[in-house]
Amino acid sequence: MGDKSWTEKFFFQWSPPDWINAVHEDGQAFRPFLPQGKWMLGRSVGTNLRSSQDQIQVLWLLVQYQEAFIPKYVVKVFPDYTEKAAQTQLRRFPSRVPKTLKEVKYELDPYVNEARAYHRIEMSCTSSERIYFPEFHGVITDLGISRFTSGYINPRAVVLESIRPKLASRRILSACRENSCEFQSQLNILGFLSVFETEYYHSLFHDRIRRLLALHRLGITHGDVRDDHFRLPGDFYDTVLYDFSHSYTFSPVTPYLVNFRPPCSLKDIANNEQAMVKQQICRRAEKLDFRAHLVESTGVAQSAIMDALFQPLKGESLELIILRVKFRPNAFSMPSVNSVFPFLEGIRPKDDYTWHIRRGRLLESYEPIWICSTTDSSGQTTMSFVSDTDCAQNTRGARCRYLLCLIPKEWGVDGVRSLLMSICLSLPRGTRGCIKTRLDCKSHT
Repeated sequence: MGDKSWTEKFFFQWSPPDWINAVHEDGQAFRPFLPQGKWMLGRSVGTNLRSSQDQIQVLWLLVQYQEAFIPKYVVKVFPDYTEKAAQTQLRRFPSRVPKTLKEVKYELDPYVNEARAYHRIEMSCTSSERIYFPEFHGVITDLGISRFTSGYINPRAVVLESIRPKLASRRILSACRENSCEFQSQLNILGFLSVFETEYYHSLFHDRIRRLLALHRLGITHGDVRDDHFRLPGDFYDTVLYDFSHSYTFSPVTPYLVNFRPPCSLKDIANNEQAMVKQQICRRAEKLDFRAHLVESTGVAQSAIMDALFQPLKGESLELIILRVKFRPNAFSMPSVNSVFPFLEGIRPKDDYTWHIRRGRLLESYEPIWICSTTDSSGQTTMSFVSDTDCAQNTRGARCRYLLCLIPKEWGVDGVRSLLMSICLSLPRGTRGCIKTRLDCKSHT
């Protein structure tokens, strides 16, 4: 590949994206953060993290609402990447192609890496795959001392969606139709997982891989694929893939380094990043962390959890399950086990501690129907059935939320479809969803 261009080398054995010949953005073109109303920076998001002026800080961004300031966004504040740091790096890894100190500084600056990745996602990612990553709200390049409450002053920041360990931040992903026999075999070899635990880890693997593949199709390599970059610190479930400070976003210019390593092809990097995901999930499966979470979150004896995981489910009377989902799913179809499980956990009956586990095991006994709830600028709300074939983009000025209706196959979709709108319209504001028995459904007729 000696005489090939960097574009040919990077996309070797990989299909180049459609926008490959388009004009590529530079660091001056990032969308600025333009909020409505007054705002200020608050405390650190991680309560146990110690911040310093020469480290990246993750802070709450507070927006004024009436007389109070409320946390609405997360802002990632970056220290300056100095020429001295770039010079040290250049001495450590001499460039294979002529590079000025300014070019090296620009390529390795974590702020530029992060902003460049989010800018590419915003410009080129499909609407159905954008949920794999935090929503990008722009950059700030002129932070002043009046904005800080922490005492540290760094002028550059990336403003992102406020991801929290709550259902409001979680995404529903579609069940994967692909079979990964190799990974399934690795899980089966462990020998001590229930069928449902194996399905959960297998689903987790596929959902993480599809996030990575969406990134790779955009010409972005993450560069720091860790378990805690798919889920928040202290949270058990995944939300989004984040932290792009070590990322590389393709441009036709031959880079000094890619992900702070010698440049190589996207295919090689993608294979390596996917292998890291596989390794991380296998380690979690070996530690039985899902089983441990079920014991801790329910507060019941491990024997009860083991029964819910391993005992045959005979005579279970299935209910209609309706779940509120803030974000559009990547496909309006059956949800993946790992992405829907936190929602089942969220509506678990208080007197049935293992209901969500048993329903998770019985997901194949359900049919999905999706409903879109749209609220326009005047506050008027309408609901409609939605699918991949007829899903329209959000109306300008309208807010869309979704309801996932899981209908027992034995009921028949046609027998319940006419009732769904009535049930969904009657859901109290702010509720996580509901569970309706056949008798409950009859009361709506």
